[in-house]
Amino acid sequence: MKTGYTLFKTDGTATRQSCEWPARPGLNRIKEMVEPLLGGGGLMHMSVLLDGKERDMFVDDATTEGFEVNEQATKIWHTTYLTRFPKADSKTLPWVYGPAVLFDRQVWF
Repeated sequence: MKTGYTLFKTDGTATRQSCEWPARPGLNRIKEMVEPLLGGGGLMHMSVLLDGKERDMFVDDATTEGFEVNEQATKIWHTTYLTRFPKADSKTLPWVYGPAVLFDRQVWF
């Protein structure tokens, strides 16, 4: 199944790619592809909404030390969170640091 994704870098660039993946690629396949895009660190899954669709985004699971804020990924995460929890205080939401990979569909099951 052709699966599109976007790599958001902290410098504001966004690169579109696609790959052939099974409908349910599994954790090992996801890690194999995504971790190198994140700089080799471990991955953390974020379920997000974009254009009314559930999607999966992955970011580095390390601490924020040494990483710059990823404005684009943070905006997607904050918008998703505030959609799900409209009474939340947007000033208290965490930022996304480092590169982020956003898939065009759900791949994490």
